Amino acid sequence: GNNYYYNPPPRHAKGNFVENNTNNHNNNNNTTNRTNPSVTKKPLKKQESEPTPSLPNKEEETTVETPSTPSEPIIEQPIATPTIEEPKSTETPVEEVTTPEVPEPPPEENLDLLRQQVTSYLTERSDRLKQRQELREQNLQAEKTRLNAEQQQAAMTRLDSSIKRIPPFIKRLRTLTEQQRDALSRDMQTLNLTRYISEVATALTEAKLKMSDVWSSVQICSLLHQRYPDFSMSLYENWLKVLQKETLNDNLSKVRVDLRFYAELITVHVLPIQQSINHLLTLLTALINNDKDFSNLTILISFCRLCGEDYAEIFSNKIRKIIVKLDENIDDTNPSIFHTNELKQQIRQMLNEYFQKLSVYLIDEYKQLQKQDQLMKRTMENRGEINQEIKDKYEQANT
Repeated sequence: GNNYYYNPPPRHAKGNFVENNTNNHNNNNNTTNRTNPSVTKKPLKKQESEPTPSLPNKEEETTVETPSTPSEPIIEQPIATPTIEEPKSTETPVEEVTTPEVPEPPPEENLDLLRQQVTSYLTERSDRLKQRQELREQNLQAEKTRLNAEQQQAAMTRLDSSIKRIPPFIKRLRTLTEQQRDALSRDMQTLNLTRYISEVATALTEAKLKMSDVWSSVQICSLLHQRYPDFSMSLYENWLKVLQKETLNDNLSKVRVDLRFYAELITVHVLPIQQSINHLLTLLTALINNDKDFSNLTILISFCRLCGEDYAEIFSNKIRKIIVKLDENIDDTNPSIFHTNELKQQIRQMLNEYFQKLSVYLIDEYKQLQKQDQLMKRTMENRGEINQEIKDKYEQANT
C-alpha cells in the first residue's frame, strides 16, 4: 500500500490541522495515480475518533520514504518550521537627564534667637557699666573721705610691715591672675605697704597679664588707691616708663593688654585724670600715625572692642542691625558717661582716619596681588616654569 506521512504545519499557522493533513494526503494520492495508474486507491477506513496528531519539536525533522516505482520517485522535502525573529526595537535609548540641584532657600531667621542675642549683649553691657560705675564711685568717695597724714599713719601702725610677708606679696603681684584676686585682697587688708608703694606700682605695671586678668588687676589697684594716697601718682609714673611711644612696637602682645589696663584705670578714676588722658591720646596717635604696614591693627581692634564704647561711643553694629530688624523699643542703649563727649569725638575721629588709610592700603594690596597673579600665568604659558623670585614675591604678597 501507499505510505502516508505527516506534514506539520508552521508554528504560526492557524486552523484545522487534521483537515490540512487530509488534503495533503489526497494530493499525494492523485499524484501517485497519475504516475502509476495500476495502483488502485484504497478507501480509508473511517475511525470513530481520529486523534489529533501531536506536533513535533522544533529541532526534529520528519523523513518520508516514497514507494519504489518504475518511474522516478517524487520525494517530498520536509517543510522546515520558519524561525520567527522578534522585531528589533527601533527606539533610541533614553538618556537619564540629571536635573540641576536647586539651592535650598536660606532658612528664615528665628526672631526669638535674635531677640535672645540682643538681650544677652545688653545684659552683659549693663553689668559691665554697672561694675565700672560702682568702682568709680568707691574711688571718688575714698578721695573725699581720705584721712590726713597723721590719721593714716596711726591706722597703719596696727598692720603687719614685716619683711617676711611684704616681698612675697609683691612677687605675687607680678603674676596676678583672676584666681588670686580674693587672696591678695585679704592679705592687703593686713599689710602695711606705705614704704613699698613704688615697688608695688612697678610690679603691677611690669606684670605679664592675660586679657582675662585685667579687670582683677583693676580691682586690686582700686583697693590700693583707696588705702594709700600716693599710689595713684606712683602708678602713673611707672606707666610713663612702660608705655612709651618709642617702644610700643617692641612687644605688641604686651602693649595690647597694657593699653586696655591703662584705659580701664582711667575710667574707674584710679589714675590722675587729665595727665592720664593726655598720655593715652599720645599713645593712640603714635599707634595710628607710625603704622605704615598696619602692624598695630590688632592692638587698635582690641582697644575698640573692649574700651571703644567708653572712649569713642562704639556700639556693636551687628546688635544695632538686629534691633532695627526686630523693630522694638529697646532703651538700654544709652552711651557711656565716664568720659566727655569732646574726648570721645576726638578718639573716634582718629580711629576713623586710621580706617580710611587701612581701606586704601587693602585695595592697593589686592590690585598688586592681581598683577602678580597675571604675571605668573603669562610666565607659565611662555616658559613652562616660574622663576623662584616671582614665586617668593607672590607668596609674600599672600601673607
